[in-house]
Amino acid sequence: MILAAIVLFCLAVALGLGLVVLGVRYRRGSRALAAVHAGLALLGLVLLGAIASIARRRR
Repeated sequence: MILAAIVLFCLAVALGLGLVVLGVRYRRGSRALAAVHAGLALLGLVLLGAIASIARRRR
């Protein structure tokens, strides 16, 4: 489960960076979408940290 969360987070980061590049290159509204995506990725990172912390406590 943790591995799947890490893989999904990496995919989210790659997609977010791709959106930032498109937004900068073509100067379109993709920057706003990229900012939202980056915010969701950060939220996912926080949740992943919380899950890892809970998993460590159970040992």
